[in-house]
Amino acid sequence: MPLIVSTTLDDAGLFFDNFAMTEHDLKTTLVAGYGAKADALLTLYRQLFPAKSPYLLYAQIVTDSGFRRFAHTQAERKADRLGAPVYAYLWEWASPAFEGKFGAAHAMDVTASFHNERDAIVGSGSRDALRMCDALATTWVNFAKTGDPNNALIPHWPRFDSTGRATLVFDRDTRIVGDPYSALRLFWLDMPAPNSVFG
Repeated sequence: MPLIVSTTLDDAGLFFDNFAMTEHDLKTTLVAGYGAKADALLTLYRQLFPAKSPYLLYAQIVTDSGFRRFAHTQAERKADRLGAPVYAYLWEWASPAFEGKFGAAHAMDVTASFHNERDAIVGSGSRDALRMCDALATTWVNFAKTGDPNNALIPHWPRFDSTGRATLVFDRDTRIVGDPYSALRLFWLDMPAPNSVFG
């Protein structure tokens, strides 16, 4: 069976409430969780996301350590079977709702796939929310009908394989990226697997 594997950039953003987290709080939290690796971890993420709030950076770190790592593994294993195609996407579009504090949070793409642009987290009916919902809902409908998600509202989306790692990045500039944030993926390969999706 064809398969789509996906995550949102800040998937864990809905599971915590310490929105006032400071950079010092973030570093302290990372030291408690990752010990001697904390400095390298924070440096790597700050190089890629210099303006991201400490809260959302922490949400992304937790996401990458669990949710995204498991999604990568699932897509790789499906692709390596050389059977029906697997497609990978990363939802990066950050909701403008609640002053953007949730980022690209867990299940935003689920709501968007049902074309619910008025959902509070998705964006309360904004023009951007409508455009994102159009693109994702059309993609899922096409996939359900044919097993191929490609349609006129997205760039051509190749199937995922473990070499090219083609990933559709849903954002204002929806695009295909080969192995997005590969440095982060490789970093987590060298870390012990988490006991849960929360790191």
